Amino acid sequence: MGYPIVRYAVFFVVMMLAGHFLLQAVPKDSQVKLQKIVAAVATPQTVSKAHGSTIDDEIIVPLKWEGVWVVDVEINDLHEVKMIVDTGASGITLSSQVAFDIGLSPIPRQGKIMMSTANGLSEAWVGQVESIRLGEAEQRNVHVVVMENFGEDGRGGLLGMSFLNGFYWHIDQQAGNLILRPKS
Repeated sequence: MGYPIVRYAVFFVVMMLAGHFLLQAVPKDSQVKLQKIVAAVATPQTVSKAHGSTIDDEIIVPLKWEGVWVVDVEINDLHEVKMIVDTGASGITLSSQVAFDIGLSPIPRQGKIMMSTANGLSEAWVGQVESIRLGEAEQRNVHVVVMENFGEDGRGGLLGMSFLNGFYWHIDQQAGNLILRPKS
């Protein structure tokens, strides 16, 4: 388990299982009350075409549960990349393989940077993509961080808050959807 993403995934799965077993110990009528409280307290936050639909001004993007929420993201109108929706990540991270596949280069004179990850410091570089889309939600001229030794699990990156903050957003866990509303 030397890979950072593997450690992150194992930690996340253990925490989800612990939460599941704790909820099972709660009486059913209390679970319904707890769900109503969580729904009342959880306020939509922020997010930015791969797959999805639009109802009124909401963009509904299907997620896949793979121990973490995963979404298909379209980069530069050409490349579909499976990414982890990571609300704990401040930015967007791509694997070096995805960067190579899309022809991404470091921003001139930016140099290498050090990233703080769940597994400590890691060297990375910054690039810029023309567009990132989820369904009809899009952000243009987006800075991304490219990290080596990331994405060995078939996932090409992390979709973090620098994208999500462009929208009001929330995750409908029961339906498995990311709901986005443009900020006006």
